[in-house]
Amino acid sequence: MYKPKVLWCSQSCDIHTGYGVIANDILTRLHATGKYDVLHQAWYDAPAPNPRYPFESINGVKYPFKVLTTGAGGNEPTDMRHGQKNIKQLIETYQPDITIMFADTYMLHWIHQVPELDRTHLAIYYPTDGLPVPPEWIATLKKAKTAITYNKFGEPAVKQIFGDNGHMIYHGIDYPFWSQPVPQAQIDAKKMEMFGDKDVFVWGMVARNNPRKNIPAFFETFARHVQTHKKARILMHACNIDFGWNLERLAVEFGIKDYVYMTPGITPAKGVDRETLRLLYNTMNVHVNTAWGEGFGIGIWEAAACGVPNIVTNYSVGPEFITAHNAGELINVGLYAVEAQTHIRRAYINERHLLEIMNRLYEDRKPIRTYGRNAKTAASLFDWPRIIPQWETVIDKIMNEKTSYPINSEVII
Repeated sequence: MYKPKVLWCSQSCDIHTGYGVIANDILTRLHATGKYDVLHQAWYDAPAPNPRYPFESINGVKYPFKVLTTGAGGNEPTDMRHGQKNIKQLIETYQPDITIMFADTYMLHWIHQVPELDRTHLAIYYPTDGLPVPPEWIATLKKAKTAITYNKFGEPAVKQIFGDNGHMIYHGIDYPFWSQPVPQAQIDAKKMEMFGDKDVFVWGMVARNNPRKNIPAFFETFARHVQTHKKARILMHACNIDFGWNLERLAVEFGIKDYVYMTPGITPAKGVDRETLRLLYNTMNVHVNTAWGEGFGIGIWEAAACGVPNIVTNYSVGPEFITAHNAGELINVGLYAVEAQTHIRRAYINERHLLEIMNRLYEDRKPIRTYGRNAKTAASLFDWPRIIPQWETVIDKIMNEKTSYPINSEVII
């Protein structure tokens, strides 16, 4: 039986960004169906390209699907590291039926320069974390035959552009893993290790340290909150210096250095094992996301699966996740700002409203327990066995519309 060849292009499955984590989860599960031949073009911090595939190991970790890197070094232009360097070779030698590019649209502006992409059914899986979609991004999207966004907020836009070839598929989480209970003794011990006090109230954030996450708003609000709520603490699980701020310096500037615990050693290429991250989530009373726009927010739903409620900006995915399930609270928008160049509308939180929420939940823990129970139930809706069949439906639809199948031959790159 012919197995459709699926070329998946995105940040490498071995790095600890949202794109890397989701790529690994989806590709592992698509491969496990036994229906598809999967090759992953891995961007960024993967090793130098192996001359032959299947190349199934990155930094000593084996993957069940085929992995090949871009061949671009760290000093080469961004487009090269986003896949342009060897995409022509991959199309010509692997001959994919479907090529799925999982990325922000701006990362893919170069695809107009690659006529070889016309030989494959190009699909783009992209976030919509703000509207309107810039005209230049629409031009990039229209290079594809199929587009998939991953929230209801962006679904009308993708349908307007692509009609029946526009889809919405949420990301997923490994719900059985994240929802496993953690013994209270372990939680208490971890709090003692981090804060020297097992009875502190922990506001957590798991996020990439980038401008979109608006981390200073969280720190500044907490600085006011802790003045009157002395047992409050922050658990910040992020890279101290990425392409956002110097977070340790930021904590000093807001006078909260002694109240913030930064998970040590975190970089996009180096995270912590999942058991440790699950323990970190379980030390949190509430998980906070102050982003000015969010395509999905993996940390939101990993925390939710652990029974931790969320406080999220009332924009993009916020209402469809939090309000729909009564799984936390929404932070009012204090200011909408139009981003230069893209003209996308961005939402900056009302810090006074966030402070009011933080003070109220600290003082009355009953809503936290209710939100936490609801969050854990809602998170089960994003378990991968519910999500992967949607990918199968889209891929099978594309294949059913093809007029012929190529000869299934093994190709050496």
